[in-house]
Amino acid sequence: MSNVRGDLRQLAIRDQSVDAIICISTIEHVGLDNQQVYGAGAAFQEGTPRAYREVMREFARVLAPGGRVFVTVPFGEYRNHGWLQVFDQAMVDDLAQSSGWEIRGEAYFRYWAEGWQVSTAAECATCQYYDIHAQPDHDPDFAAAAAQLGVSEAALKTALGVPETPPELDENGRPVGDHPPRPDFAAAAAQLGVSEDALLDALHPEGRPQRGEG
Repeated sequence: MSNVRGDLRQLAIRDQSVDAIICISTIEHVGLDNQQVYGAGAAFQEGTPRAYREVMREFARVLAPGGRVFVTVPFGEYRNHGWLQVFDQAMVDDLAQSSGWEIRGEAYFRYWAEGWQVSTAAECATCQYYDIHAQPDHDPDFAAAAAQLGVSEAALKTALGVPETPPELDENGRPVGDHPPRPDFAAAAAQLGVSEDALLDALHPEGRPQRGEG
């Protein structure tokens, strides 16, 4: 066995010489800003979100007849975080079209109160990715919090004023406009029939985030 390092868009591999390709948690970074991984430099500071098409065309070139490709990507509401992007259904379809292949099998997983569970594309379509590099504290785990409080996730989000529709995104997949107002936790707790402390503890089981008063 040997290791070959290089750009997936220009593989140093002969045509039709590979029986199987496994690409895990990789394609979503191709063509974006990878400086935090590889160091500062213009070569790693790209802004071409559709560069994954070049990767798929290279996979098609090197894959032997009858070979198989296994690819994973973060799936849900499209968002370009600069260093990675979340794929939506149109982009998943585009992956196959870029290579000329058809998808023979697919699986979706979503995080619930019980942990990761097998899901569907429809159930995952509005899932949002938490970017640890951009957010000061993580988004609440609404599914787990709802289970702890004994209410439905939908009821919890309604009480907190979490919008049902995704925010409008700019051309780079980033939200536009003002951030939503801070929830009225006291009113939300009263609506749910729980104490405010219980609500906050359920939303932040690791400890409530410290926020300055404005």
